[in-house]
Amino acid sequence: KMPAKATLIEMRSDWDWNSKYYSCPYPNQKIGMCWMCTAKPDTWKAMSKKEREERAWTEESWQENVLARERTINPLFHLPGISVQHTLKPDWMHVVDEGCAALAAGQILWSVLDEYPASTQEGRAELLWKHIQELYKASDWPKAKQLPKLTLKDFKKPKQAPELDVKAAQTRHFAPMLEKLTQSHGYHEKSLKHKAIHNVAKYCGRMYKSLEAGSPEFVAKHGYKFITQYLALEEAIQEERPDDIQIWRARPKFHLLQHILDKACKGFNPKDSWNYRDETFA
Repeated sequence: KMPAKATLIEMRSDWDWNSKYYSCPYPNQKIGMCWMCTAKPDTWKAMSKKEREERAWTEESWQENVLARERTINPLFHLPGISVQHTLKPDWMHVVDEGCAALAAGQILWSVLDEYPASTQEGRAELLWKHIQELYKASDWPKAKQLPKLTLKDFKKPKQAPELDVKAAQTRHFAPMLEKLTQSHGYHEKSLKHKAIHNVAKYCGRMYKSLEAGSPEFVAKHGYKFITQYLALEEAIQEERPDDIQIWRARPKFHLLQHILDKACKGFNPKDSWNYRDETFA
């Protein structure tokens, strides 16, 4: 008799772990960058939801891809009913809180920095933090969901793209504040570029609000708009400044967010497969 019986429901990890231990492709691999569909670094931005679903890996094509990359198929995937597409899920914490949202928040903070009257970037960052604290107070923002501090190096490090560098949960709680921040500077009424930045802030925050409300369909609705507006900004800035690879440049994690949103459209709550409980335990 078997002393125990178990069912493997899902595996949760970041992209690096998936690549090292489960033979998933790395985000820059030209032969394919995704373990759920055949997206490549130069094709994922143009793929629609329908195309992502139509180009999902089959068990056979996935194994062929792994072997073509000269990798080994992890023994877990030889278990009955276990597949890389359905069992290995993208994790909200790594993909969004530490990825897309952190990047968007950093870009927005960097964009509004020049609105503050100080002679140095550090001085403007101090005024930005005071302004955020005022917005917290005016909005009755719960103390537990406020950033403990914000300095220039928390969102812009030398020679790096602007990105909010705080704990994942702090990014999650800060995201809904972004819309209030851009609106307080009138971005929703200024130039087309300012309106686009405001829309990134708005849809990112509303995606998070829908997540907290337990509304997967609205997570998807606002999330798709967030990605679309971010990619539109990337395209515009690329035409304006083709040599600038830091400002409003999307990363492959936006593709994984698309997959999360595709599942949310079908009623799947991203919180059901995020890593917070596992990370806390570890």
